[in-house]
Amino acid sequence: MRRTFFILLTMVFVLSFFFLDPLKDAKKKQANKLYKVSAYKQKILKVSDIHNIYYELSGNPKGTAVIILQTDPGLPVPDILKKFFNPRKFKIVIFDQRGTGLSTPPGELAENTTSDIVSDLEKIRKHLGINKAVLFGGFWGSSIAMLYAEKYPENVSGLVLWSIFTGSENDINKIYAGPGEDFFPEEFSSIVDSFDNLHYKSISEFIFNKLVQKNFSVRDRYTAKWIDYWLKITGSDIDFNPLKNMGKADLYRFALLENYFFSNEVFLKDDQIVKNIDVLNNIPCAIINGRYNIIAPPAGAVQLHNKLKNSRLFIVDDSRHWPVTEAMKKAVSAGLEFVLSEAS
Repeated sequence: MRRTFFILLTMVFVLSFFFLDPLKDAKKKQANKLYKVSAYKQKILKVSDIHNIYYELSGNPKGTAVIILQTDPGLPVPDILKKFFNPRKFKIVIFDQRGTGLSTPPGELAENTTSDIVSDLEKIRKHLGINKAVLFGGFWGSSIAMLYAEKYPENVSGLVLWSIFTGSENDINKIYAGPGEDFFPEEFSSIVDSFDNLHYKSISEFIFNKLVQKNFSVRDRYTAKWIDYWLKITGSDIDFNPLKNMGKADLYRFALLENYFFSNEVFLKDDQIVKNIDVLNNIPCAIINGRYNIIAPPAGAVQLHNKLKNSRLFIVDDSRHWPVTEAMKKAVSAGLEFVLSEAS
């Protein structure tokens, strides 16, 4: 009887180890952990006769370099993105693109193109003495990361890309019509209430024209309309709002720069990134996308994955644009782990 009891007790213990692992929740929390990160250096780098770029460093000065890129033209890197990286292991670099955030002159459009941003990224890398870096980019940042890696593959140890945007005409159209128009018709109708396709080649050009009017009431009105629409199409009104601490002037500059870039087809030839994508085949790349991201649908992530030999794809259910759900955090952590394990 005593022996039978001992055998049953042993079986319960073994089964509990496999099916009721007491460390399971702790391991899960560790995988999805967001770290406390604070900057140890904040500086300005002059990159042209006009522009001065703000950058900051966090984490371990001798750690693995990771450069976090803006998610949108005109929008500084949200603090939450730095928190994916263990400050004991990573040297974390962020910078405000031309005309954005603490970079000066604020809202400046001259000498402000996509190729200028890629050039600035290279200047920052050289200035900081970084040999190779992991590039972490979402949406617009995924475009900048791929463009930089296509031009300077020898300087990139890995790519962690989320909410994929390649800057194609099709991708841009998803922002201004298509799903945005279908899912949020009231907000869409508001920003195109007087759109005239005889005078403007695109909705983005129409909005940009309103934002450069001398009449400040017109500027303010269309800034508010654009912000309202943008919050809806990115799910920022539900999941995470990176604009909540931005003042009126910063919101205006965000709307201005966003529509300036998109009205100029982000200064790229159509499908430019995809046509040169073979250059990235030797760079490990994690591709992460929320299944219900209406402005960067998962089809784009799948297509990119199919073109890259050394990539791993994460399509995340019950998630939209921002990597803030537990499932998206887990995917980002897994993607980063994959890239680091494959990086040369």
